[in-house]
Amino acid sequence: MLYYITAPPPATPITMRTIPTASDRRAASPSPVTLEEARRLIGSHLAPLPAEAVLLHQALGRAAAERVTAPADIPPVRNSAMDGYALPNEGSRADGYLLLEPDHPDPARLEGRTRRVLTGQPVPPWAFCVAAEEHCRARGQVVFPQGTWPEGFNIRAAGEDARRGDILIEMGHPLGAADLARAATAGRHRIRVGRRPRVRLMTTGNELVRPPTRPGTAWHRHECNAVMLATLLAAAGCRADPLPHLPDRPEAVRDALQGLGPCDLLITIGGASNSEADLSRPLLRELGATFLFERVHIKPGRPTAFGLWRGRPVLCLPGNPVAAFVTALLFALPVVRGLAGFAPTAPCPFRVRFQGEILPDRQRVQLFPVRLRAADDGIPVGIPFPETGSGILRSLTAADALVEVPADTHVKPGSLLAVRWLGPGALP
Repeated sequence: MLYYITAPPPATPITMRTIPTASDRRAASPSPVTLEEARRLIGSHLAPLPAEAVLLHQALGRAAAERVTAPADIPPVRNSAMDGYALPNEGSRADGYLLLEPDHPDPARLEGRTRRVLTGQPVPPWAFCVAAEEHCRARGQVVFPQGTWPEGFNIRAAGEDARRGDILIEMGHPLGAADLARAATAGRHRIRVGRRPRVRLMTTGNELVRPPTRPGTAWHRHECNAVMLATLLAAAGCRADPLPHLPDRPEAVRDALQGLGPCDLLITIGGASNSEADLSRPLLRELGATFLFERVHIKPGRPTAFGLWRGRPVLCLPGNPVAAFVTALLFALPVVRGLAGFAPTAPCPFRVRFQGEILPDRQRVQLFPVRLRAADDGIPVGIPFPETGSGILRSLTAADALVEVPADTHVKPGSLLAVRWLGPGALP
């Protein structure tokens, strides 16, 4: 065991705390779980945050926290889809149609009569169709349609958009502009939505400094995970705040954890493996955290952990930038979406023809960034990068997608692989 001494207040006996060594941690660490099992464990331990009511124009991209139904037929009556003339037949009368005055009651004999109607205005019960204004010529009070039209043409039926009681928006549905417009047609000006999760990001590492701090030695590097995950999660609709970067010192990490402000999710980045300098999981466990898994059969991202601490979920992600990005996509985004109240969604089935070879990994799902190119057969070609280390960010900045290789699978040139799209609109 590796020991360190905490400085006690005066007149307090010195106490010893222990940080398990790497061999101790490996011996005590539970077996890795599969990617599917990790997703199941996360989903089974999440509950949506309390909902809030917002104005419709403030709800874009949020998750509906209520079911919205139609209070009446939409539209409530038959109405015109165009400015034009309501005709009693298909418009074939050669002598034209006499235009009725707006306040003139319907005559007993409708043949050869027409009424002027505007868009959205109720049409007479006898209307067979509506001839658009630009398709008619008027000579005094007589209208001559320039064509014929089928029954119901340019007439909106009552309830054609929704019948009374129809579900317009389901709970958990991501609200787009059209959804909010539909809520407005039901007379709503507010809607209940899931609250935006508050996320705290904690990065650690003696070898890292966060800009604008300049590296103090030749081996220092600039820390980039905080801004990468903060913006990735912000695009998913949550509020992500990085804590000040921390060195690999137990007292610094413990103080940061104990002083953590209000949040709905804690994500630690770095310090996730089993060496003596990896402090996140041991100190969280010391402070009462319970972990549901501590390793996952994936590459990159094996030392990913998920647990519960002080009534909130906590994710411990690896510190190599590509591994941090991939595990954030696989685990952090589903967590924040679950907290925000979004209904679970199945991945969109999208496959590419891989242009390369990947040797099998007996236990782990492998994920690789690829560029996509069009092909004559309509199936995109996935082109791998020559260098794909977990610290090489340039492969991500130029990538269009991540290919997912199942465990114990030998990928040969031309193999079809499932991908996760990384381009515009890929994030929820």
